[in-house]
Amino acid sequence: MGTEAELSTFKSPHDVVVETERLRLRPVYPLTDLYVFHRMRRNPRSMQTTGAETEEDPFKSVSFDRMRTMTSPGSFSFAIELKSNSTDEPDATIGVMGLFRPPGCGYLLDEPYWGRGYATEALSAFVKTYWEYFPEGAPGIRPEDRNIIIAGVYEGNVASEKVLKKAGFREIRKEPVETPSGPSQETVFMIERPNKVLLPDEVTGNMI
Repeated sequence: MGTEAELSTFKSPHDVVVETERLRLRPVYPLTDLYVFHRMRRNPRSMQTTGAETEEDPFKSVSFDRMRTMTSPGSFSFAIELKSNSTDEPDATIGVMGLFRPPGCGYLLDEPYWGRGYATEALSAFVKTYWEYFPEGAPGIRPEDRNIIIAGVYEGNVASEKVLKKAGFREIRKEPVETPSGPSQETVFMIERPNKVLLPDEVTGNMI
């Protein structure tokens, strides 16, 4: 829960903008993006594996807490915009993506834009940008996590599994989880940095 006054203090910890052929990944703008994000989180189809947001007021919702996380230090989060083909129409905000709790990443795409390859396009660009922007890993990240990004997918979310695999992630394990609808299973995927950063023990020549 929060207030508009608190929301006005939220600020993205970065100013990175990423351009792809069809999309733009930009820093989160809390004062406007909260409402778009909350609407997406209230869609049962978008949140079918984790449970849709039931609170109508975005300031009393989990969406507000998620916005706080996306703008906290160490986060590397973006709003996803679809570039307009017309100078008379603004670019549409169609989702969010980012490293919310390093090294874990996630994304949410608005339902009208599913099935067009936007998630894969955005994720591939995000991963490349993360490696470049944080050559030694995000600030405060554990040394053993500097060279990886992980993502979890709840059982039944086949579309997200396909997106991750197309973006270069590979499955590493399955874990039991509790969801609003009961016990389930989460598949954890990982992608590794192409040019790995040496860990402290590797720099000194010790085996790890």
